[in-house]
Amino acid sequence: MIYMVGLVACGGGSDPVDGSCGQDEDGGQTHEDAGQAPDDSGVVMEEDAGAAMDGGPGDAGMSMDDAGPGDGGMPPVMMCCTDAGWDVTEGVTPDADCVPWTLVDSGPMAPSLGSAGLAIATASNAQNQYYEQAAPTIDAGDHVQIRFRMQVTSSSAVEPWRAGTGVLFTFGPSREKNSLYLADGEIFLLSAENVRGMSASVPTSDAMHDYVIDVDRLTGSVSVSYDGTPTLTGNLFINPGDTTTDRILWGEVSNVATGSSVWESFEHDAWSGCHVAAWAASDAVLPDLDCPPWTTVDSAAADPVLSSAGVTVSTASNAENMAYTQTSIAAGSLVRIAFRMRVVSESTSASWRAGAGVIFAFGPAREKNSLYVADGEIFLLSAENIRGMAATVPTSDAMHDYVVEVDRTTGAVTVSYDAVPTLTGSLFVNPGDTTTDLITWGEVSNVATGESIWESFEHDAYAGCL
Repeated sequence: MIYMVGLVACGGGSDPVDGSCGQDEDGGQTHEDAGQAPDDSGVVMEEDAGAAMDGGPGDAGMSMDDAGPGDGGMPPVMMCCTDAGWDVTEGVTPDADCVPWTLVDSGPMAPSLGSAGLAIATASNAQNQYYEQAAPTIDAGDHVQIRFRMQVTSSSAVEPWRAGTGVLFTFGPSREKNSLYLADGEIFLLSAENVRGMSASVPTSDAMHDYVIDVDRLTGSVSVSYDGTPTLTGNLFINPGDTTTDRILWGEVSNVATGSSVWESFEHDAWSGCHVAAWAASDAVLPDLDCPPWTTVDSAAADPVLSSAGVTVSTASNAENMAYTQTSIAAGSLVRIAFRMRVVSESTSASWRAGAGVIFAFGPAREKNSLYVADGEIFLLSAENIRGMAATVPTSDAMHDYVVEVDRTTGAVTVSYDAVPTLTGSLFVNPGDTTTDLITWGEVSNVATGESIWESFEHDAYAGCL
């Protein structure tokens, strides 16, 4: 899955900050600037006399790379966007980055990329030069963080509520919004569309400085840190005349100000790909070649097989494993895992394992659990080798949808089967485990074997952004 989104910008010298290509404060049109293991996969293998399923010795021959086509160890063959951050060290302008930004430029000068940073400049108030990402590239959660490092080199404005450099952010159907403006020696938020909010006198033009904007969309609070020191507070507000397009902009964004600046980096976690690792058969690649990629864990004689129906995962004996794992995990307090699959066959020599499973472990203590999918039954664990709650449901007749929701604050685990709440359980800790965070799915046990077809798998604990 390639997170590449084509963004549309207005042309012809207008200031399209509200998506309407309207006029500025002095033109009457409202806009933002205008009055606007297996077994289990890295854990200690209790069934296997302590053998570790992490690709090391004693893992029953399991290898992280089975040398099969499209198998683990092969690098992705596509451009893979793993965050929404741009940095000068990448050697490309933001519009050529992954994820790309749209350049909006109504002036005669183009942005200039050098070793020190990206220079943005306009020569008059009527000109703009900035970079933008908008929906569907932007898909903000309850909390949004924007971080950047830059230096103001000049700034002038004919209105006190604007400056020659700004960062604008808007979220949600009602377009809750605010902006951080950076002048020469001063930074400030807004309290309403054309009203200055809290300001601070700080050096901005002497050198590069670090800025962090934290937005709590639940409370509406906005806070700004300058070089690691909390400096400004404010709130989101709504301008009724605005459009509802979510977006983040940075650069010279105002038609009543002009200025120049040099940017070393810019990143945020409101990108639609942040924290999401989603694979589907419709991507037409095996999970290890998807974006972001999964690592294949395969000690079987066969390799995973991809078809239009899904990826077939199968082993011929208990000693074999075939699974996909990710350790690039940065789980929040709530984690959601969703997948669609069908059991073809399975057998086990231990009641606490089955021929298909999903293992999830988070945090330094590695709180964990697993959902096992047998032929006609699904169950969680209550401890490492103890079955937890189980339910008799069809699993081999057709594809079925499973959702695992984990509340790491309370330790609660819930499972829905075809959208019906079906199982409940809790995270537990096995003292012998490593502390590596992971999510693993497939045939993951050394006391079970089986075949299953997976149509899709996704989770929101991927460490893909800030």
